[in-house]
Amino acid sequence: MPAQPRRQAPPPRIRIQLPRPTIEEGRWPIKRTVGDTVAVSADIFRDGHEVLRAVVRWRARGARTWKEAPLHAVDAHHNGVRWEGEFPVEKPGRTQWTIQAWVDLFAGWRDEVARKLEAGQVDTSGEASEGVVLLHDEASLPTTAVAAAGRLGRLVEVTLGAVALESLGHRPEEFGRLARLGSEPGQGMTLPFPSYIRP
Repeated sequence: MPAQPRRQAPPPRIRIQLPRPTIEEGRWPIKRTVGDTVAVSADIFRDGHEVLRAVVRWRARGARTWKEAPLHAVDAHHNGVRWEGEFPVEKPGRTQWTIQAWVDLFAGWRDEVARKLEAGQVDTSGEASEGVVLLHDEASLPTTAVAAAGRLGRLVEVTLGAVALESLGHRPEEFGRLARLGSEPGQGMTLPFPSYIRP
């Protein structure tokens, strides 16, 4: 008997659970005062060994764009899944916030290269070419990242030390969108949670 066609999309591989602060899981808005900081946390995880990144996004009522701030894994030292961050309370009135997470392919590539270099692997030409392709596949890189990608491509031919971007004297945070290179379509995101901001 042939397999039945799938009626619904598979669930996202990235899971975001137990977001805080919420009241009855978002049924009622949390309350804050202008000038406060909202501390946000959630369990964020995925099957496999990929590197995850996450942000808290927020916007006031009527705002067209979302602002965002990074979340950081707070218990990664013992393979935990809790992430935390915060965002400032800027205006009175209704505000929404949400959590978004994705697989950071660029950080995964960096970690793989670092492990192989630490283990003494001599030939990393395959990993080097993967890194160059990963950088050049991103069409809208910031100017500094484009320059770094060019330097990386030239230096890879010369030395193994150029495989990692750190060898160029840059930290990954300087490259803006690089953290979202090739992020999976199934990234995780919570529904927006309400907040009420008092003047």
